[in-house]
Parts: sequence; C-alpha cells; structure tokens
Amino acid sequence: MRRWPVEKESKPLLKEVVLDAIDAARCDLENGMGIDGSYLSDDSSLNDFSDEKKIVLLNNLENAIKGKPFSGISSSTDFILEELLHSVVTSHVIITFDMEDDSEMKKYCNQIRKIYSLHHDDNIADNQTIIDWFSDELWWDLDWKMFQIDTKKYAQEYLNNI
Repeated sequence: MRRWPVEKESKPLLKEVVLDAIDAARCDLENGMGIDGSYLSDDSSLNDFSDEKKIVLLNNLENAIKGKPFSGISSSTDFILEELLHSVVTSHVIITFDMEDDSEMKKYCNQIRKIYSLHHDDNIADNQTIIDWFSDELWWDLDWKMFQIDTKKYAQEYLNNI
C-alpha cells in the first residue's frame, strides 16, 4: 500500500476496498464457490493452486496489505500476490457495480466512486469508466503477465505446509 501510486487521502478508502475484496474472495472459497471465473482469468497462474492454497495466498495478501509478516517474496516483487491483488480488486469492483441496485451495495459503490473521484476531476464518471480505472489505470505495471512464474517452485517455498 505504501508504494501504490494513489492520492494520500484515498489510501484509507482504497485499503478498505482491498480488504473487503480479499474477504469476499476468501468467503467464496471457504463456502466451496471457488474464485475461478469470477475473479481469475482462464490463463491465470493462480489457477495452478488448489482452493485451500488460494485461501492461504489471500491470507498472505491480507497480511501484506496490513503490513504484517507474511510468507512470500517480500524482498522483491511477488508476482503471485500482485496478480491475486489485481484479480480480487478488479473483480470486486465489477461485482459490486453489478449489484448496485441492492441498498447495501450502493454504499460500496459510492466508496469506490469516491476513490475514483479523488484521482480525477470527473465526479460523474459512469460505472464502466470507474471499472476500467480500477482494472487498468490503477496499476503501474502487470509484471505477472510479462514474466513466467514457476507456481510449483513458489508453492514448495511458501505453501509447502498445505
């Protein structure tokens, strides 16, 4: 979160959205609904992990966001956790806007709009513009798409107790 190129005043709101996204994905996995399809693209390297390992990865991601110790590549970029972060946040924003008619979800949609508006002069952006910003412009790079990730080696090093 410290390195994310976002306005300082949006970081607390963004952190809340990110933690909600992680929690929603974890709940789906714990309830046997999986996160494939909803959160992960077909070519995602995260599909190499079992649901049980995805829960551990979500827990590691949550710890990283909260600044707590976690199992993963902390000395450099962790492409697995970066891809997971991108996937859960982007999907969460899409799913939230899809359910905007629900009164509870409207609150979350407004929170997401607020984050967007803190970065743009456009306070009346449509949902698709905001979704596009969260899925593309918010990220300064998509390294996990450029570099080959050895998921078996990653699992052996960081998820071997599962």
